[in-house]
Amino acid sequence: RADRNGDKYFLPFNLACNYERPNIKMLHTSLDAIQRMIAYGYLSGDSFVDPKIYPPIDLDPQSKSKSDKKDSIRTRKRRLIDVLVETIFKCSTMIDDDQVQIQVIKTLITAVTSKSCHVHDHSILLAVRSCYHIYLTARNSSNQTTARAILTQMLNVVFRRMETFAQQLQEVRLKAAPREVKIVLSPPPSEKPEGEESKDKKQTADSSKIVKEIVGGLVNKVAKDEEGAAEIEDSKAPPANSTDKKGKNSKPTAAPPLKDRPLPAPGTSEVQNLERQLIIKLSIMQNDAYLLFRALTQLSMKKLPESIDPVAIKSKALALELLLSVIQNSGPMLRTHSKFVGFIKDKLVRSLLQNCVSPIPRIYKMAAPMFLALVAQFKPQMKYEIGVILNNIFLNMLASPMSSYMQKSMAVVILLKLCKDPQTIVELFLNFDCDISSEDKIFEAIIIQLEKVAQGRFMSEALMSPQNESALRLNALEALGHVMTSLITW
Repeated sequence: RADRNGDKYFLPFNLACNYERPNIKMLHTSLDAIQRMIAYGYLSGDSFVDPKIYPPIDLDPQSKSKSDKKDSIRTRKRRLIDVLVETIFKCSTMIDDDQVQIQVIKTLITAVTSKSCHVHDHSILLAVRSCYHIYLTARNSSNQTTARAILTQMLNVVFRRMETFAQQLQEVRLKAAPREVKIVLSPPPSEKPEGEESKDKKQTADSSKIVKEIVGGLVNKVAKDEEGAAEIEDSKAPPANSTDKKGKNSKPTAAPPLKDRPLPAPGTSEVQNLERQLIIKLSIMQNDAYLLFRALTQLSMKKLPESIDPVAIKSKALALELLLSVIQNSGPMLRTHSKFVGFIKDKLVRSLLQNCVSPIPRIYKMAAPMFLALVAQFKPQMKYEIGVILNNIFLNMLASPMSSYMQKSMAVVILLKLCKDPQTIVELFLNFDCDISSEDKIFEAIIIQLEKVAQGRFMSEALMSPQNESALRLNALEALGHVMTSLITW
């Protein structure tokens, strides 16, 4: 128990996991031991490893050229936690066993959420990739559900840590801000109520007290300097406690005690060191969050093969689901940082435009809630992009005769939810319809399309039952009613 460093005991467990012909029972036992060492704080993984003892593993055999991969692996310094995650990732891809998959998930979530283990950068991507692979390839439905839940938990942990460090840094900077002492001169006497007159008297008394303290300190300092000069000129002067010619004791002028001196400006070394540490940690957390966000966006933009591939559809749907969870739970750092906002405007909007027109219902049903989440969380930063998506996707769905009933119904429901928010509908009118330079009249187009649907004048080549048509018309009529209510409320 006295020896808390368990890094040196990791080698036999690593050899058991990387054995060419692994034994399922031995592999399960090794993963369980690694998970327990991390959970109880014995395995930190911060030490750098010797590449001779832990040779690099080629995790992407199909990407890049061989020379580029060898150079990148050699130049990257690896910690023990990187080796651990690489080993677990290899187990998740090479071994197709239900117990091993559950133990892999358990070990990874323990490592990511542990306070003694720090999984960052390349390793956090591998941890998410391992759970992603288990979700796509597991034959057991309970393993798939567990992997999806663990993926959501991992993302929440990474983004919550980033928001926590950003909040701590903001609090430290607020405490370290210089405090200015303002001297308020009393105004000329005038007829005021009794409460204001008492406040003015108190404020005047406080300001006069501050002025007296400052002037008194200056006088004492000048007196001290003059006395020191007099002592230098007259070396035979009596000591400070002796009596003068009249027999009175001369009082020495001393500097005010330390407790009475003004506090130093709050930019001390301790505060600066704490601020510097928080900046470094926040930078690491931002990098982790950005890498995960970028990887999920790339998965959501991946083109589906011409032939129906259930695994590819499942992968894209999961990426959209995880992105939706991140956007719905986004904090101030994600909503305001230029790096994330720029990436969302550039890549995520492109993914949204691509998936909203997908012929697969499971895909475009996941893209529609993401648009509403973007409107709710990123409306101040994405006013132009919201109008473009509305005009080019959802309004075109209502106007096009090629759209199915499900697509038209989804477009009407989205417009209905937007019309329920008075601020959103008024901002669309002000930003596009009232702008002389704007060619897109979004508010006018919304009213025209909803009116056509409510009156049953929309065109659709797909057969539509009377019940579906009446439901569509009622939703459009309700949206028009909310538009009028929103304008009156605003």
